[in-house]
Amino acid sequence: MEHGIDTDRLEAWALFLRAHATVVRLLEDELEEKRGLALTSYEVLLRLSSAERPWRMHELADSLLLSRSGATRLVEKLEKEGLVEREMCEGDRRGIQIAVTPKGKSTLRAAVPVHLQGIEDHFTRHLSKSQTAQLRSAFTKIVTAAEADRRKTHQPV
Repeated sequence: MEHGIDTDRLEAWALFLRAHATVVRLLEDELEEKRGLALTSYEVLLRLSSAERPWRMHELADSLLLSRSGATRLVEKLEKEGLVEREMCEGDRRGIQIAVTPKGKSTLRAAVPVHLQGIEDHFTRHLSKSQTAQLRSAFTKIVTAAEADRRKTHQPV
């Protein structure tokens, strides 16, 4: 055991990172090849489409774990493609809100089956129901603890 983490746990961490990176690359490649859509663009369209109201730029950046400038560049690209629109917030002249356009919704509808099939092909089909339940429980525990730790330091997750 080094640094207080036993070898099995450290290996689990390394495999988690490797699995994440590998599966995400596969999902990105498939979306790009079959729908011409980057995975981060898909994530923006998904979040905005499922929202009950337009999102403010900082909310979107925080949800994507991007810097504000990275989110701004991504939204500018999606706006040029006609997939999202930006508007000034009512009552806040400095605030900008982003909403998905009809073209963005159509693009997302076409991409969803590709993405869901990729998740099935590269992730879920390799897990039994009990393994899925164990992973869900473990990841819920980890996310809950990490979010609590971030709130203690007043940093958005």
